[in-house]
Amino acid sequence: MQWADEQQGYTKVHDLSFGHGVWTAKARSADGQKVALRIDPKTGRAFPNEQVSRLSESDVRAALSTKGDTHVHDLDFDNGVWTAKADNAAGSSVRLQIDPDTGRIIGDDKR
Repeated sequence: MQWADEQQGYTKVHDLSFGHGVWTAKARSADGQKVALRIDPKTGRAFPNEQVSRLSESDVRAALSTKGDTHVHDLDFDNGVWTAKADNAAGSSVRLQIDPDTGRIIGDDKR
């Protein structure tokens, strides 16, 4: 798990698990604080639970719509990432986890 701890300053990474399309873990931040992380499985970027979103709810809805997701509901900013339920472009129901800075989907799983 060096991609999340060394590159982004997290130490003592533990309780690593995979679910809903992303990795989750507990760690210590660079200032020694305990944090919960969600980790993008494609890039290794860690999203701490206390992160502030740069995107508003309407920004996230627009990003999902542009990507082809419809019937977006249960949109919420939780533990450092946006989460939502929607129908993807193929018409499947999915649960999404969304980057709070870019609106890019970092994890999904079909319900």
